[in-house]
Parts: sequence; structure tokens; C-alpha cells
Amino acid sequence: MRDAVISCCAIVLVVGAFDDITTDDASHFTVEYCALVLSAMWFAYIAVRLTRLGYRTLGILSFVSLAAGAWGQSRLDRNIVPSRSVPYLITVVAISWFVALSTSLLYLGSRGLMHRRRR
Repeated sequence: MRDAVISCCAIVLVVGAFDDITTDDASHFTVEYCALVLSAMWFAYIAVRLTRLGYRTLGILSFVSLAAGAWGQSRLDRNIVPSRSVPYLITVVAISWFVALSTSLLYLGSRGLMHRRRR
């Protein structure tokens, strides 16, 4: 359950940072990029943990989403409006994956399944 709660907090940070980077006029985004890096490190840890617990598909999809989101975010310019550009869409899909994953972790944590399943 702890992992699910931290993941949900990380999602809030990611969405806030993504919004600030894409819509703000600030000259630098140090805090936002730090939040993105910390969240990426957390989700990489979660991906490793899922893989080790036997949820290999979730772990691999998390790594792919993490890499895709990092690529997409690195290609975005500031002051862009939500668009159909490939980097923007890839970043949104990656964030959506982690929202779904966090929801799944809440479900698994509430049922105690994360600690029971081992292969």
C-alpha cells in the first residue's frame, strides 16, 4: 500500500511539473525537472519491484513508458498548447500509464496481493 500512495503522490508531481513546463513563461524549470527526475526514479524502482514480484508484463510496460515519457518530455518546448504532436501525445500516454499503474497498485495493495505473489 505504501508503494501505491507514493506512486499517487508522484503522479501529482508529474502532472503539475508537466503543466508548468508546457504552459508557463518562466525562464527556468529547475524544481519541475527535479520533480520529474525523482518521479522517474521512483517509477523505475516500482518497475524493478514489479518484475521481481512476478508481474513481469507490468514491469516491462513501466520501463517502456518511462523511456517513452522521458523522450517525449525532452522534445517538448515551453509554452506549447496541448496538441497532436508526437512528443506531447507520447508524454500524455506515459503519464496515463502511470496513473493506471498507480490505481492498480492501490487495488493490489488493498487486497494484499503485492506481497503474496512470487514466482
